[in-house]
Amino acid sequence: MTFLKRLLASMPSYSADGASTLAPRVDRAFSIVLYVGAALGLALVAGIVFALIGRRASSAQMSDSLITDTPWFAVIWCTGMLAIACALFWVGYVPYLDAAVAPADAYEIQATSQKGSWSFAYPSGKVSINQLVVPRWRPVRLVMSSKDNLHNFYLPQFRLQQTAIPGRYTSIWFEATEAKTMPIQCTEDCPGGHVKSLVTISIVEPDKFDRWLALKEKSKRGPASPQNGAKL
Repeated sequence: MTFLKRLLASMPSYSADGASTLAPRVDRAFSIVLYVGAALGLALVAGIVFALIGRRASSAQMSDSLITDTPWFAVIWCTGMLAIACALFWVGYVPYLDAAVAPADAYEIQATSQKGSWSFAYPSGKVSINQLVVPRWRPVRLVMSSKDNLHNFYLPQFRLQQTAIPGRYTSIWFEATEAKTMPIQCTEDCPGGHVKSLVTISIVEPDKFDRWLALKEKSKRGPASPQNGAKL
């Protein structure tokens, strides 16, 4: 058990604190699959060792005949393995399905990537560059596209990852649970130089998000232009 905990801690995407409603379900599914797989692996090793030792014993021929002469053993074994495989599939499929289908009332933002830079267009008409600002405790859906190459949108704290594809639209949704600012990572080996640009996501309280949207809209009209660079 200690070895498994150390193994989990060495995985950056798993050891990062969850910051979305989906993260605990993904972590739970990952832990179940990992522990069940480890238990089955240990059982397989134990069975092999037992079989090797049994062949040296005087009862080896008796145990072999017991297994081969009992067809129910094979039926029970195959049925059990099939049941475990179906259960593990369902454990992983439920979080995947939750992550694939966004709620009907999700706040939609257009995300476009080009040369390692991201632009985010909000329903109000405001556009932010390399900074995604979203409200906490509200479902947000990103409709993603790319103008040049494949670009990846990876949030380890949310347990989410999606690729922006030229000429196509992909989507991803999440509901943030913590007010913080985090980097948005890219796992694609793209020629856009994404390592040179810092793209972040800022999760703020809903009232602060509304004020931020209103501030940006006023700055476009001119009177409040000195506040255009105001920090969150």
